[in-house]
Amino acid sequence: MPPSSAPASDSAPRQSPVRTALAGIIGNVLEWFDFGVYGFFASEISSQFFPGDSPVAQRIKGFLVFAIGFIGRPIGASCSDGSATGSAAARCSRCRSW
Repeated sequence: MPPSSAPASDSAPRQSPVRTALAGIIGNVLEWFDFGVYGFFASEISSQFFPGDSPVAQRIKGFLVFAIGFIGRPIGASCSDGSATGSAAARCSRCRSW
């Protein structure tokens, strides 16, 4: 039997670009909402998580946690180009057949 010149097709259907963009937008909105809520309530949250410190030290520690999360996101993105996470997720999903 001669080899076929047609490319091999995957059995999984392709996701539309609009749906992919919409999922990305929803993810970004939820993440920024999370940062906004924490930033708004940081002084109250810090008084609950750092109760033994002075009020100034509580707020500084609370906003420091906020800053670490805010700065850590781009650092984490620069360490991983997305292919590592994508290939690991693909391997894991192929291992499991529900």
